[in-house]
Amino acid sequence: MRNIYKQSSASPIKSSIAIKVTIHIIAWGILLILPIYSISNIERYFAREPIHYMASCVLLIPFYYCNYFLFIPKFLSQKKVLAYIGIIILSLLVYIYIPEFIRELFPNNITRGPGDINRVLERLRLTTLVLFLIVLVISISINILSALYETQRLKRNIENEKNKAELLFLKSQINPHFLFNTLNSIYYMTLKKSDDAPKAVIKLSDIMRYILTEASADFVPIQQEIDYIEKYIDLQKLRISDNTKVDYKFEGEINELQIAPLVIIPFVENAFKYGVSSHSESSIHIKIEVLHNTLHLRVINTIITQVDEIEGTEIGLNNIKKRLDLIYPDQHELTIESDSDIFEVSLQINL
Repeated sequence: MRNIYKQSSASPIKSSIAIKVTIHIIAWGILLILPIYSISNIERYFAREPIHYMASCVLLIPFYYCNYFLFIPKFLSQKKVLAYIGIIILSLLVYIYIPEFIRELFPNNITRGPGDINRVLERLRLTTLVLFLIVLVISISINILSALYETQRLKRNIENEKNKAELLFLKSQINPHFLFNTLNSIYYMTLKKSDDAPKAVIKLSDIMRYILTEASADFVPIQQEIDYIEKYIDLQKLRISDNTKVDYKFEGEINELQIAPLVIIPFVENAFKYGVSSHSESSIHIKIEVLHNTLHLRVINTIITQVDEIEGTEIGLNNIKKRLDLIYPDQHELTIESDSDIFEVSLQINL
């Protein structure tokens, strides 16, 4: 027997809509009824001209939603201020004169009484005009607050995605194969009593320290990133045979430039992971250049890999592409080219 569990989102959605509708109804009730009991003489004027007042109040409702969902997004948000002012003035004229037109359609329902009827209508116009302006301000304010809230929500989502991508990325940097091969190389160096063994241990220690501490920052001095890459390359050279030629070059002035940590190392790692052979000739060319606050990375390596390993490479490259998009949107350019023998990466980042 299979237990199938399905989570339904219909009920929460219906509940949310019902709450919003209820809030709107209560808000409109308070806004339209409150002036009758809070403003001096309005109750008396309302009793004499109820149709005019009610028509004015009812017209506020479509105006609010037209302004919120149509006028503001189409005109004000698009910086068409004059067009927006024009449509608001037109709405105000419609709002003022339609209630009087409706009032004349029901002459038998107009409650007559002592006093100047024009003064009553003038007072009602003033009150409904105030309500119009209140609704106008409320609709604009709510729209602005909603836009700010949506912006913050999107910003939080992007930040969360960035943090998740960086966390996965940092975990992937502690490559067990790299550690195993490096420690093995250091072990054989110690057996041979090589003078390079202590230096290799220090470099490995520096790499681990950088990954676990410095790399948790949003940005680091680019010199630290370059140092990390150079130590990584030096350690990789310990394990590869003479069949693989490694050519590394760095050029440029770093100054006070900073870069997101561990953002270019995956392409270097990829070259050593799939471009090293102990049986046939292979080569790895790495060039990093910093020019006019722009970093240029070029990595070219011979392809020495198995078909079933290609999928893992694509996953790793997709992860770093996502991270570049999150950290350097519209500030980087990545080109990846490959054929049966050569894999080439060209990356440019505006720092």
